[in-house]
Amino acid sequence: MWPERADLHSQLGDVYEKQGRYKEAVEAYQTAVRRDPDNDAYWFSLGHEFLQHHNFELAERIFSDGLKRLPRALRLHLGLAVAYFSRAQYAEAVATLRKAIALEPRAESAYFFLGQAFVLAGDHPLFSEGDWFEQSLQAYLQLKPRDPFPYYLNALNLSRAPGPRNKSASLLEQALRLDPRFAEAWYELGKCHSGEQRFQDAIRCYRKAIDLRPGYSEAWYRLSQAYAKAGQTAQARQAAEWSAKYRKEQEAEAARRQKEILRFVYTLK
Repeated sequence: MWPERADLHSQLGDVYEKQGRYKEAVEAYQTAVRRDPDNDAYWFSLGHEFLQHHNFELAERIFSDGLKRLPRALRLHLGLAVAYFSRAQYAEAVATLRKAIALEPRAESAYFFLGQAFVLAGDHPLFSEGDWFEQSLQAYLQLKPRDPFPYYLNALNLSRAPGPRNKSASLLEQALRLDPRFAEAWYELGKCHSGEQRFQDAIRCYRKAIDLRPGYSEAWYRLSQAYAKAGQTAQARQAAEWSAKYRKEQEAEAARRQKEILRFVYTLK
């Protein structure tokens, strides 16, 4: 009755997606884009369909083509960043997120994705070029003062600098007040205590991280080191054995983080 209606084709694509009919969903979203190429929602739905099915190369192409027509479309920048991120192209992902933040300095989702990139690739030189990254983390914290993640990110960034870790520890403690089940924050707090030679405090934090995530290989490894420094050799040996056992699960953790990112990007639709 209304074959020219782009919104109906897009809604049909949503129905196909829920039914698991991938090919039909793609065709419906493609038709919506052809009918109304100036609507960024249709470009995003099409690109997101490819993201969902881990076809990151095609997702990158769709988001890039959409941005050629709609260069200020924030969610297309975010979708493109996630496509890069999912292929471990961190330099491209970070550069795209910087553009997104410049377009919309209050875009919480852009800071979230930037933080995820930093967690996985914090040693990349892009994060050390000038003070843009520190300013971005501060802006994120001001936007989300009740969210533990920005405190955690700021603490991670501070911990890269030499010297005392008191400020990092304070930020991590604030993150843990907001979310006591934040295993990664307990782990980083343990590292702060270890750096200050407070090994019993470090042991307590590493144990807390492990209680929350029993397969946390890095926490087991750091725990073994803290036990050794504290003179508890039997416990150190046992913790090292657990670290070796769980090391293979690190790949599963990376996959879990990627799924978390894809779930989050779905909220942009």
